[in-house]
Amino acid sequence: MLKLVGICIILLGCTGTGYSIVRERKQEIANCEQWERILSIMENEIAFQKSSIHEICYRISRHNTVGKRDRQFFQVLADELEENRGQTLGNIWKCELMQYMKNIRLPEDIKNELYELGEKLCYEDEQMQRKVIHILNDEMRKVRTNQMKEDEKRNKVTICMGIMTGLLITIILF
Repeated sequence: MLKLVGICIILLGCTGTGYSIVRERKQEIANCEQWERILSIMENEIAFQKSSIHEICYRISRHNTVGKRDRQFFQVLADELEENRGQTLGNIWKCELMQYMKNIRLPEDIKNELYELGEKLCYEDEQMQRKVIHILNDEMRKVRTNQMKEDEKRNKVTICMGIMTGLLITIILF
């Protein structure tokens, strides 16, 4: 009886590990979708409201469709831009984004593009700002779509490997 309980615990633990890896991958895709939404909001604010970056950050921090962590990030950005300590938007963006990205899972190439976004938004021309945001949003959509296709295959393998590892451990131990 005790062996049966041990086998069940090992199998559940290994399978749970596989599922947690799959959940992390899904969270990465959800974060990409969230940033796509944010970039769409930014692009629309520039196009239709003719808003400055400070106003956009403030409005995103009040937007209901944006997650709590993301709203906090944009609130901090809006506050920093309001204080106007002589730093450029690029420096403020990069500094705050580094703090924000510590707890957020995104593909590395998307992270790098987001780090550079602050510098690219320093253009005075609103058309150029919109174009930069639009290009980044398209790139993010492509990465997310490719990631979803890859993850579909990898998730099945990951779960199977978790189960098989549990079986292997139980065979070895018992």
